[in-house]
Amino acid sequence: MRSDWKKNWRALITFFVLLTTVFVIFMSWGTIRVPMIDTREEQETFDFSVEMGHVSRNLFDCYPNALYTPEDFAAGVTGTPAYTIDSENNGERKKLSYETERLLVNLPEGQVYTINADSATYAQKVWVDGQFLSEVGQVSDSPEGFVPKTDNYTISFTAGSGPTEIVIQRSNFVHAEGTIFEIYLGPQEQVLQMANLRLVRSVFVISALITAAMFFASVFLFFRDRKQYLWFALSCLFIALRSAFVSPKPIMIVFPSLNWYFGHKLECCQLPLALFFLLLFYADVFRGRVPRKVRLAGYIVCLGSAGVYALLPSVVYSRVTQTVIYVICGYMLVYIGFLFAGLRRSGKEFRQQEYVLMYCGVVASFLMGMLDGMRYHRAADRNYGQIGMLLYVFLNTMALVLELRKTEDALDEAAAREEETRQANNMLTRLIQIRSSFLSDISHEMKTPLTVMSGYAGLTKKQIEKQAVNAETLENLEIIQQESVRLGHMVEQMKNYSASKDRAITLVDTNLNELLYKAADFCRPICAKNNNTVVVDTPDTPIIVRAMSESVLQVLYNLIINSNRHCQNSLITLRTRREGGRAVVWLIDRGDGIEPDILKHAFERGVSGDKSTGLGLALCRDIVSDHEGDISIESVIGEGTTVKFTLCLKESEQ
Repeated sequence: MRSDWKKNWRALITFFVLLTTVFVIFMSWGTIRVPMIDTREEQETFDFSVEMGHVSRNLFDCYPNALYTPEDFAAGVTGTPAYTIDSENNGERKKLSYETERLLVNLPEGQVYTINADSATYAQKVWVDGQFLSEVGQVSDSPEGFVPKTDNYTISFTAGSGPTEIVIQRSNFVHAEGTIFEIYLGPQEQVLQMANLRLVRSVFVISALITAAMFFASVFLFFRDRKQYLWFALSCLFIALRSAFVSPKPIMIVFPSLNWYFGHKLECCQLPLALFFLLLFYADVFRGRVPRKVRLAGYIVCLGSAGVYALLPSVVYSRVTQTVIYVICGYMLVYIGFLFAGLRRSGKEFRQQEYVLMYCGVVASFLMGMLDGMRYHRAADRNYGQIGMLLYVFLNTMALVLELRKTEDALDEAAAREEETRQANNMLTRLIQIRSSFLSDISHEMKTPLTVMSGYAGLTKKQIEKQAVNAETLENLEIIQQESVRLGHMVEQMKNYSASKDRAITLVDTNLNELLYKAADFCRPICAKNNNTVVVDTPDTPIIVRAMSESVLQVLYNLIINSNRHCQNSLITLRTRREGGRAVVWLIDRGDGIEPDILKHAFERGVSGDKSTGLGLALCRDIVSDHEGDISIESVIGEGTTVKFTLCLKESEQ
């Protein structure tokens, strides 16, 4: 067990290192470091013709409660901006419902530049050097004409002479606060590369999450009692949806006409719902490790947050969004602490690999999400939240695969035990059958010496009554004695019988001719009752076979007695010859014959045409088979029956 534990860890570490390496290479490939530009001095000294910059929104001059066009600025009708980077009350601009933002930046003439950013909160128009380049939603100075929409946009332009003017109109009647988002500005190739990389990474994360969701939802269909697979699949699905709505907003590529209110409510609900199913998942896999009240508090926080976003208007819930995030983060810290304490109390279970992986998954996703929030505007070319999501998925996937493996091992063990039980039952049934068969066979075998003894005893009685005692009388008594001894051997065999062993035979060189004569002599008194005569036809030279004489005699006895029951005033012939390297024995009678429907089952136990036990021929088949021989039967109604069996010759005669 300890060896398997170490082997699993080696496999898991190898897999995780390989996965991490591939992921880091993928996420680092083509990464562009984007300097943040916060001050006028940084803006004046930054060379946008060489590298891309992340321009702070505070560098834009703000004209509140006015929607100006570049023509208005050219005509000088706009006056001075109310908010600039040096304004002491610059934070008030976030509460404006509509405004115009303007930025002048020195760019070398003739070079193509590109701007990439998310749309303002939540409708905007963009002009560059008087040229209208982008519109998202519908900007208005009143709620009636305002149409919100969210998207990620990329626009390119060629710098002219003098400072480049960027004018952005934006309006917001759906959030309590809002302003334009910070923009990426730089050479077209660099900005497009960054935008494409962010899109590819986002799609990669979404695809991985959806694949995991589909896989574990499918697993749940086969393991309906394991609801943790369903909870895990749903948490992956909601995290994937969350990733589709955040920058670079790939959801808008698939659904460009998505209603803003529906999309934004769905975006906001996904985080608490993903956490809700995550808590259900951990409640199933970490049973009892977190107190019930703590779990219930988490369910209330998640469903309550989702309810706030789903039921309240955006102007209301936008005021508490930051508070909701703080509450969720605070709760997750508490939950992780309780979970760690619960696993510590579990002793050995705390060291189980799937528990360690799952715990690392929830901690990694939480920490990476916090890191993403703290560095959101300082490393936007790297989405730490998405990295945390993938870590969560892959670590928990490995944990669930381990759990599936343990389940499979348990099923294999149960199947092995079931197979052992089945084999034991089969063995017991077979032993019972062997015992029953043995008792039936030995009972049938005992009838033969009793019949012989009865026949010779009758002849001897008649001789004594007629006072004709002679040498034949003594021979009859000797035969009775021999049969009684043989009967005693059978009784001893029954006494020493073991149900766990099959009948064992010992093969020795035996004169087959003598066995045929001996069988005929033994059975003549029995056959005399039906006025039948037993004759023997053997070659002049002895036929030596490898056989157990008592068993072969039993075959001959059974065949002669069967023939005698079906013959009257007839001849029963025993014949033997060498044929094809084997010794062949025939028993031929001219009796009634056997019905065809009985003949094809003649060697099966219990099959009889004269209401006898139906064991004689079955016993003959078993004995001949033990001697590695074959036995067959042919019969014609009214003409008689021929039974043929073979035995192995002595090696020197083969």
